[in-house]
Amino acid sequence: MKHENDQDGQLGELTPEQYAQQPNPFEGVGDTATAGNIFAEAPDDESNMFAGEVAKPQTKKKLTKGKIILLAAVAALVALIAAGPLAMRAIGDGLLSAGNYKGAQVCYYLCLGMYGGGQRVAVTKAISAMESGEIEAGVIALLNKDIDVEISYNLNGGEFISADSRDKVLLTDSVGFASLYKARKDNYTFKNWDLAEYDYSSKTDEAFIVKLDAIFEPTVYKIMYADLFSDTTENPVSYTYETESFTLKSPAREGYSFVAWQGTDIEDALPVVVIPQGSSGDRTYIATWNANQYVVSMNPDVANKIKNPVTVTFDAEYELGSLDKRGYTHLGWTEQNFADDNGSGENADEAANAHKYLTGVWQTAKDVSVYPVWQLNHYKLTYDLKGGALKENQTNPAEYTVLSPDISINEPGRTGYSFVGWSANNAKAKKNFVIKNNSVGDIHFKAVWLGNPHTLTLQPKGGQVSSTVVNVRFGNQFTIPTPTRTGYSFQGWYENSKKWNNSGTWDVDRDVTVTASWTANKYTVKFDPKGGSVSEQSRTMTYDATYSSLPTPTRYGYSFQGWYNGDTRVDTTGTWRIASNVTLTAKWQGNPHTVSLDPKGGSVSPYRVNVVFGSDYTLPKPTKKGYSFDGWYEGSTRLASSGTWNKDANVSVTARWSANTYYATVEYGNGKSPTRTPYKYDSPYDLGKPSRTGYTFDGWYNATDRRTMAGSGTWTWDKNLNITAQWEANTYTVYLDGNGGSVSSRSMRVTYGSKYELPTPERVGYDFLGWYEGSTKFAKKGTWSEAENVSLTAKWRRSTYTATFDSNGGTKQSSQDVLYGDGFYLPEPSRAGYRFLGWSNSSVRLNCVTGYLYWEWERNLTFEAEWKAEEYSLYLDAGIGDVSPAYKSVTYGSKYSLPTPSCYGYQFAGWYFDGKKISNSGTWNYTSGGTLTARWTAITE
Repeated sequence: MKHENDQDGQLGELTPEQYAQQPNPFEGVGDTATAGNIFAEAPDDESNMFAGEVAKPQTKKKLTKGKIILLAAVAALVALIAAGPLAMRAIGDGLLSAGNYKGAQVCYYLCLGMYGGGQRVAVTKAISAMESGEIEAGVIALLNKDIDVEISYNLNGGEFISADSRDKVLLTDSVGFASLYKARKDNYTFKNWDLAEYDYSSKTDEAFIVKLDAIFEPTVYKIMYADLFSDTTENPVSYTYETESFTLKSPAREGYSFVAWQGTDIEDALPVVVIPQGSSGDRTYIATWNANQYVVSMNPDVANKIKNPVTVTFDAEYELGSLDKRGYTHLGWTEQNFADDNGSGENADEAANAHKYLTGVWQTAKDVSVYPVWQLNHYKLTYDLKGGALKENQTNPAEYTVLSPDISINEPGRTGYSFVGWSANNAKAKKNFVIKNNSVGDIHFKAVWLGNPHTLTLQPKGGQVSSTVVNVRFGNQFTIPTPTRTGYSFQGWYENSKKWNNSGTWDVDRDVTVTASWTANKYTVKFDPKGGSVSEQSRTMTYDATYSSLPTPTRYGYSFQGWYNGDTRVDTTGTWRIASNVTLTAKWQGNPHTVSLDPKGGSVSPYRVNVVFGSDYTLPKPTKKGYSFDGWYEGSTRLASSGTWNKDANVSVTARWSANTYYATVEYGNGKSPTRTPYKYDSPYDLGKPSRTGYTFDGWYNATDRRTMAGSGTWTWDKNLNITAQWEANTYTVYLDGNGGSVSSRSMRVTYGSKYELPTPERVGYDFLGWYEGSTKFAKKGTWSEAENVSLTAKWRRSTYTATFDSNGGTKQSSQDVLYGDGFYLPEPSRAGYRFLGWSNSSVRLNCVTGYLYWEWERNLTFEAEWKAEEYSLYLDAGIGDVSPAYKSVTYGSKYSLPTPSCYGYQFAGWYFDGKKISNSGTWNYTSGGTLTARWTAITE
């Protein structure tokens, strides 16, 4: 056992035997003792707490008895203070060695704090912490006082979590100790380490011994139940590995019969579930049920009217038949018979409030016998008198029933109107209306009136109106037509000084004559000199008023022909009769000239064209068989074929020509790829003579002109030709085996190289996969390519559907077979220069869909990819030259045209993109934008 040196005024450790050999602090005290005897006898070492603190006497004097007693008391007190902690420490050491740790702890605390920092005190504090459950804190406290600790672990059937853990470990310092080991045990939860035993001897250097027991609690597993509904059967909701075997109780449910349990450790279903002792894991059990069926019998016997009886299923939709009875509503069926009430007796309220069966979800867990319940219908009578009123003391009823006697409806009156009759529910009006007994249905009565007729006479006063007489009727709506008068604004219809509204309700009980009122309009006239100049820009004119002379414009090289409003010439002075704001345009006549045309071997009409200076002109285009017209030339200068004539002289021009190139596209029909050969007009050609296995060559056919042609000669066609080799094909027989299905024909004849279509067989419950010869599938239709008779067998597969993807130029996507109702992921193709928008199919109204899609169509579908061409930006770097614009946007796959830059002294050699020359125009097929660089070639003399 380690011992510590005296520190902070404390004494070293003493055993009880060593303590007994210490000098008696009270020895030497007697009748003749002096103060010097008491303190001088004490050893002069560290154990004397008062050494050096009392001066030695210079002389010895005899003391009196009183002084001796006083000194003895003082000495005893001093000795007690000095020896008390030492005595408590000695007792504590003895108790510690004897294993009485609690007693030792008490003694050490009674040392008045003089021994609070020693190993013995640390041991007792550590033991106190361990016994209170803080085992790790106690171990660390011991190690911090340089006391070794030996820990033994009893796993109680468990195991350490870490493979590096050991059953026994000796700890010598706190650096290597982080915490106690962790343990586990199947089907149990580790709770803590229990302090089972500890031992320590202060006499030796042995370690403090700790023995720990692992404490495990059985893991509690949950038992969850589903679909029990309102069942109150008590089944356990938890268990442990140690729980004794138990059997689940069968639940009960109104309207249902319990079938079995499904869930944990059950492959299908079990009516009885036993959970044996030693089971583990959370469990879930689902109750399965069969809904009970019940019989509903309807009384009285209505077998001839509706189905009776009816079998219903609990919690399922049901529908009992409904009965018809004039003037009544069938409310349903009840278990009590209210039939004698006829829906209107003393039990009517009880019948109306009784539980009724008719339709819905069946919720009664028994067979029932039911009776019909009726409600007498009350029909509403409503009235719209339309401004009229009944005679005093007259009323009309507000409702009636099928049992009501005949009812006569009173008629209203209205001042100024004649009563036409009652319109019942918008029917034709009639008078003397009677509701007969046994009638049914709500009725809305609307009074129909007819007002007095009058005549409105219109005087347009110089204007025009669609009709000069308007027939009106008192109380009815009227509309007066609006008159028109060129150059004037209509101010309204007037009867003397009273202005009439153009529409409203006629409320004058007489004939009326009204007159139109007008004001002349003012208009703005602007002058457009049309390339000339004019002194006056605009003028205000009043319709039907005279105006002064219009200004005269001037224009160099032209003669003024007058002011025009469109194609109509306007007089220089007169009365203004144009009823709108107008811009008058000056008309000019340019100088005439002649253009003479020389077709140079071609033909043209006419040979001379008259042109006018400043006017548009068009030169005729000459023709020459087999040649292309390159333009009209005046010397070496090309003259535009159309435009505005700006030469103030007669001109002679000559046509230029170039021989055309035409292409012969030859279809050989023998597997050889078609050829496209250019021929210049009037040049020789030779098509050759092809061969084809299984066919006889029958000459060349000019498909363009629909006639045969020679295989060689001089090209005299002024167009491209499509030329086809002609062949004679063989015929073969195809035998068809339906393989369990039915087919319209057992065989068919086909022609080699010709179109064919195989019939589609039918077989219930199968999808036809195609016709097969062995493992080779034949297309349903196409061009026959087998040079022999063939036997085909139908191949079948149960119903699936195929999703085919047309990538429209993107990466090819494989088709997918999908069961109806299943979902599938749509692929995402890629396409250079395009952004994928989604898949579309117009026949099922799908537009640009992506991601996950459920199949809900009873046929195969083809989805077409939707794309949007990417747009790129180009920067045109002209280098030493100039170009405009310097930036340009292009779209992938679309036409583009680049500007031509210019640079004095250099010839433009082309645009270069990524080091390669590109055309100035064409289709953009690059998948990016960037910088185009101009290259130049110096012009030399």
